[in-house]
Amino acid sequence: MRYGIRTLVVIVALGLAWASWSAESELFPNIRKARKQAQESAASSVVVDEEMIVTAPKPKRGHVPQFEYLLETYKARSKGSLLYRQGKFAEAFPYLLVAAKRGFKLAQARVGFLFQQGLGTERDGEAAIAWLALSSTPDTLPEIRNYFRQQWAKIPPEYLPYLEEVIEEYREAFGDRENRVVCDMSRKAGTHFEKLTCRFMDESFYQDFSEAINSDEAIPQIGGGGSSGSQSQGGGYPGSGGGGQ
Repeated sequence: MRYGIRTLVVIVALGLAWASWSAESELFPNIRKARKQAQESAASSVVVDEEMIVTAPKPKRGHVPQFEYLLETYKARSKGSLLYRQGKFAEAFPYLLVAAKRGFKLAQARVGFLFQQGLGTERDGEAAIAWLALSSTPDTLPEIRNYFRQQWAKIPPEYLPYLEEVIEEYREAFGDRENRVVCDMSRKAGTHFEKLTCRFMDESFYQDFSEAINSDEAIPQIGGGGSSGSQSQGGGYPGSGGGGQ
């Protein structure tokens, strides 16, 4: 059974937004603070198109991506993360969306949160729950999984079958396997905090890739990301820890 999209979006968006007001943590903060930051930065926001961020063609399924495709994606992820932590959500959104579409889980969680709250983009409950679902897998941060479960529990049961179809469509297009991205949790050196690391599995095909990454000031940390410890998040927004994933 197919439900009315507009009705579904309104119900899901309202349900997600209501749940978020009472949930404040290092990953998902007080929404009033986020909205205030968004308003303060809105006047100076310069939004760019996705095609301007990654100019290299997307590889065919199962093919190794071009060197430029990998590099431009990492740059987008890093820049989007930085702008997001600064509260410049409209500027961050297209960069995060690029990384999210290529299977990077912190970017997917951030994009889901922005769609959920209408920060930097129009509110879209259907897209929000789909992106949050993609980011909520066994190899991601526990807090992301917990947040998704909280939002999923707020949705009326009659809408779940439709949303499961939507999520599967997103997974087939933007999942980590589809984009040849691997993610894992590892402990930060000298601490008991775990960090989420996502990277293209085809980096090894390019011997000089690490050198190119390390020489680019726009990418301070490749493969790094948020951690499950409170000290690592540093900013408070979804996946705000680190400049990576």
